[in-house]
Amino acid sequence: MVAVLLHLLVLLAVMAASSEDDRPPLIEAVALVDSANPYLEETLAEGESAPTEDLAVPDPSDVPVDPIETSGGATSASTPVPKMSADGLGDFPTQSAPPSPSPGGGSMPGLSSSLGNRHGTSRGSALGRFGGSADTESAVGSGLAWLATHQDQNGAWDRQGFTRHCPDRDLCGGVAVEWIELDARPGLTGLVTLAFLGAGNSHVQGPFRDTVARAITFILAGQLPNGSLGRPDRLEMYNHAIATLAVSECYILTRDADLRAPLRGAIDFLVRAQQAGGGWDYRADLSTGRNDTSITGWALMALKSGETAGIAIPGRTSLDILSHFSAATDLSGRVFYADRGTGVKNGVARQPAMRYGPAMTAVGMLSRQLLGYRSDARSISDQAGRLMTDLPDFDRLRGGDPSGLHGYYYWYHGTMAMFLRGGSDWPRWNAALLDNLLPLQDRSSRGGGGNRHTYGSWPALGPGWGKWGRTGSRVYSTAMGVLTLETYYRYLPSYASAKPLLTHEALSRAIHEAHGSERHRLATVAAELSLEIGEPTLLEALTIDDARLALIASVGLAWFGNPLGKAVLELHLSRTTGADRTTVTSALNHLGQIHFGPEYGKVVSIDSANRLLVFDTLGLPVYLRQPLVMMREGHEIGSARIFRRHPTQHFAVAEFPPGVSPKPEDTLLARR
Repeated sequence: MVAVLLHLLVLLAVMAASSEDDRPPLIEAVALVDSANPYLEETLAEGESAPTEDLAVPDPSDVPVDPIETSGGATSASTPVPKMSADGLGDFPTQSAPPSPSPGGGSMPGLSSSLGNRHGTSRGSALGRFGGSADTESAVGSGLAWLATHQDQNGAWDRQGFTRHCPDRDLCGGVAVEWIELDARPGLTGLVTLAFLGAGNSHVQGPFRDTVARAITFILAGQLPNGSLGRPDRLEMYNHAIATLAVSECYILTRDADLRAPLRGAIDFLVRAQQAGGGWDYRADLSTGRNDTSITGWALMALKSGETAGIAIPGRTSLDILSHFSAATDLSGRVFYADRGTGVKNGVARQPAMRYGPAMTAVGMLSRQLLGYRSDARSISDQAGRLMTDLPDFDRLRGGDPSGLHGYYYWYHGTMAMFLRGGSDWPRWNAALLDNLLPLQDRSSRGGGGNRHTYGSWPALGPGWGKWGRTGSRVYSTAMGVLTLETYYRYLPSYASAKPLLTHEALSRAIHEAHGSERHRLATVAAELSLEIGEPTLLEALTIDDARLALIASVGLAWFGNPLGKAVLELHLSRTTGADRTTVTSALNHLGQIHFGPEYGKVVSIDSANRLLVFDTLGLPVYLRQPLVMMREGHEIGSARIFRRHPTQHFAVAEFPPGVSPKPEDTLLARR
């Protein structure tokens, strides 16, 4: 009754305001927070707040993921969650979507202490499950052997000098022909090191441990006092970002304490080198104002890996990266290469270099997932659709793409992006990849018997070929070929991962600090992010005195399967027209298809110190801040509230107030 009365009071207030002013009704409906939303009533004792520190209680994201049976081994992407337009609403389909977002969304794929499935039996299992084979493993082995053979004694790989390791009458060929005046060894060595690390090698284990040890020694020997792993030239940030990623993965694999300080210095330098527009330029020169999508993608991977290694990344850094990819992506999902040319010359900014190509779209899609976008977010679906119309194809690599951006670089980033997303598209992409990448690997033999020295490598360039092979050489092409074929076990797919780089705390703070359209834009982003970021962010947005924001947040919550904005939606249903009305109706219809509880399973773990418990949801829907009743032998013993949930697992965390002592045999009911 109290909830109904409050709802009526708000309606009367809005109607009174409307009679005095002709402004659009959505702007008038400002009192749309707790008083108009009975679902936001607290169930804890007054003054009590949920713990915010890391919890000792088992996290649902730590529970093993159920086996996923699909043709490609990866999870199926569900119906895409509707995309909001620039002002926050619109473009919502009328068909129903699943009760909760499909698995997926955005963390660095499985960068855990073991870096996914790189070792032991799990590697073989992942290989078969995700589409690898004995042929791909043979190609990886041959590629690594070729790379090891062409390493310099100081640990580096030289894109022009690697042929010094070839027999006089059997030179491999494919040396770099562009930007040859620049030293690319830190980045190239980092890229090759990543290929060895991807197969489970490090400087302390694996058949190539000596190779990795020399490589890491070379990379760190070149670190400058400011933390940079590159030199201040046009390749500085490519060198630095890729080398940083290699050092970080090596540290995660080994926890070698000697690597931590250099890694921290490298990460700190990377953070300082970010442009105001959120991206990175060729050089760590903030005066250029240039944001390069390609370099930014590598920088993001290095930062996410560093965060996984335990290096704190400022929330502002990830938000600014998000801003770059928002600005770089058009309405169809295409992503441009850069917003300026090569920087500033004679004090004059050069012309924009907004070249589009499949490689940049792949980088954009991958980067969004690393930041925290769900695999079923409409923006990710749009970009996946673009990639699926431009499958790996040798003729495109050889010159069929006028942009020159269709090559090993595209195949690698596209493979990573499609693998993280999973679904029915992945087997098709993977089949096209293998049909084109495997035959390109050199398997030639000499006339008198035995293999040629090129055996195991990938050719770098030819008439009309793409851009990066001409700069990176056969060493680059071989490293990219190996890395692409390690995808099956190098990382875990997004739906089996946790903790994206972007956090809900950082995004919520940004929404509170922003105003007007920028605040609304950030809320629309939250609606496309993974559950652990988007849901709490949108709930907090409901507490801000901004009617449009409340509506955007309520729509987003509905598609997360959370009804705590339902009262806001009902309030607007009779006051909206056109696209907004369709959006609100669609969101309400979606909520109407979800049936919560009424009874969940038993308590499975209790953390009395933090007043938290884990319980079995029995596969039934739950939502963040859902009020619950704790039952014992048919009697109510206290209240609880959902504190954390996971979209793919049958466990959730609930908080309970002081004075309640839950036991393992207790069950929970949904409070009506």
